[in-house]
Amino acid sequence: MKKISLICDFRESFPTKDEKGEVLFNDHPRKESVEEIRDTLISKGYNCTIFGGVPELIKAYNGDIVIDNDTIYINMSDGLTQTYSRVQIPILCDMLGIKYSGSGPFEVALATNKHYTKMAVNEAGILCPQGLVARNDNKNDVIDYNWKYPVMVKPNTEGSSVGITQDNVCLTNDDLYKCLHHLLREFKEIVVEEYISGADVTCFLLGDFNNYVFNEVLLVEHHGKHFFEKEVMAMADHAHKRTSYVMAEDILPNETILEIKQTTLKIAKTLNLRDIVRIDYRITPDNEVFFLEANTVPRVSITSELGFICKKRDWDYASVLSNYIETICDRINHD
Repeated sequence: MKKISLICDFRESFPTKDEKGEVLFNDHPRKESVEEIRDTLISKGYNCTIFGGVPELIKAYNGDIVIDNDTIYINMSDGLTQTYSRVQIPILCDMLGIKYSGSGPFEVALATNKHYTKMAVNEAGILCPQGLVARNDNKNDVIDYNWKYPVMVKPNTEGSSVGITQDNVCLTNDDLYKCLHHLLREFKEIVVEEYISGADVTCFLLGDFNNYVFNEVLLVEHHGKHFFEKEVMAMADHAHKRTSYVMAEDILPNETILEIKQTTLKIAKTLNLRDIVRIDYRITPDNEVFFLEANTVPRVSITSELGFICKKRDWDYASVLSNYIETICDRINHD
C-alpha cells in the first residue's frame, strides 16, 4: 500500500475578515476539503494522512517531527503570507530531502513572478501582453511610457486576484498614476501591461512530461458574460463567488481549444513545471491566445475546477485523482 501524506496550510489558519468585518479573500484550501481528498485517496487504496504545512515542516527540520522517507508528500499549500510564499514548501522539502509533488523552488519562484514568467514564455514564441514592472524608484518612468490605453495594473508576485479591483483597469495617465500610487503602498512590484479584450480561459494540466492524464480547458463566466472589454475578475468577485466556469467547447471553436492545450503543454515544458499546473489566458475575439500567468498549486478538491470538469465530463473524480497521484509516484520512482 503506497504511503501518501498531504502537505497543506488550512484556510482556517488565516484571517478572512478585516477590522470592519468585511470579507477578505482567503484562497487557502479548507481543512474539510483536504480531509475529503484524504478520504478519497484512502478509498482508492492509499495509506493517506494529512501532514500539515509550513509550521510542521519547520518542526520536522528542527527534529521535532519524524519524517517517513518511504512516504510521498503531496504539496497542496500556498505557504504562509510572505512574498513568494509558494516557494516555502519546495524549499523545506528539499532541505529535508523528502519526496514531494509539484515543481521545485526555482520553478515555483519563477512562476510566482508574473513579469519574468511572461519573459520566459514570450521567448518560447507564445503571445503575452506587453508590459513593464513599476517600483517606487521608477514609477514615473512607467507612467510616462507611451501606453496605448486601457492598461491593466496588478501586483507582480500575488495570485488569486489579490490587490485587484475594477480601478486596476486604467484608461488614462491620471488613472495609472492614482492606481500605482495606491498599490505601491502595499506591494513592492507592480506589473503594468496592455489590456487584452476577450475571454478569460484557464487550462488545468495534471501529470508529468511523459505521462499527462488531464489537460482540460474552462472558460470564466462573470455576470453572465464570457467576453470582456474592460472588466476584471476582482478579489471581491472571488470572495463572494461571483464568477463561475463553463466548458470551453460550449463557447470557443475546437481549433482554439486545441491550441490552448498545446500551448499549455509547451509552457509547462518551457518552465519545467512538474505534476500540476493551471495556466490562465485571454482569448481575443479573433481567437488569439495570450498567456497571462501560471499557478503551480491549483486546488484538486471535488469543489475545485478539477471536480467541476469531472462532473461535466461524467468522469469519476476519485479515479481521476488517483491517476494524478500515480503519475507523481511514477515520476518520483524514476527520478
